[in-house]
Amino acid sequence: MRVLVAFAGGLGHYGPLAPVARALVASGHEVRVACQASAAPAVAADGLDVVVTSAETAGPVRLSALLPLDLDREDRALREGYAGRTARSRAADLLALAARWRPDVVVCDEVDFGAMVAAERLGVPHATVLVMAAGTFVREAVVGEPLRALRAAHGLPDEPPLAMLARHLVLCPFPPSFRDPAAPLPATARLLRPGAGAGAR
Repeated sequence: MRVLVAFAGGLGHYGPLAPVARALVASGHEVRVACQASAAPAVAADGLDVVVTSAETAGPVRLSALLPLDLDREDRALREGYAGRTARSRAADLLALAARWRPDVVVCDEVDFGAMVAAERLGVPHATVLVMAAGTFVREAVVGEPLRALRAAHGLPDEPPLAMLARHLVLCPFPPSFRDPAAPLPATARLLRPGAGAGAR
């Protein structure tokens, strides 16, 4: 089976996906990982086939004082970056990749909205791997408008914007106690212990 593993962010988004990608390769599947250029060396060091996409979410790393928490800034980055520019760019890049190498399934991080749209356009399922334990960051009030626009731009039907995130399998690599009770796991979620495989909810 051909599996496209995709993540929209930096290495913090790759970490939860890495055991899944390695397990797929160990099971004999053909795996390609699509990521930004800054993350490609770490993915390649894992022995995985890497495809660099154009969306770069991380600037050059420089050490500085820890910034105070600014929820408005974080929401803006999610809305305008991940659900906006990055999602548009990644959807286009992954659809172009699929014209040369068509996956049977897409496995992506929970904010790779472009990968989810690309999978839907291709008519293949996607599995979402959670990268944020609490479950309260991705909210319809923040990402609803850009995700509706993204879906419309790709000729996909209008639906509640967060529906596509849990349409298929959701893998949660965090202990359930880390999850905010106000944001329960969806019915499609399965707990995943790195190195141990998927288990029941």
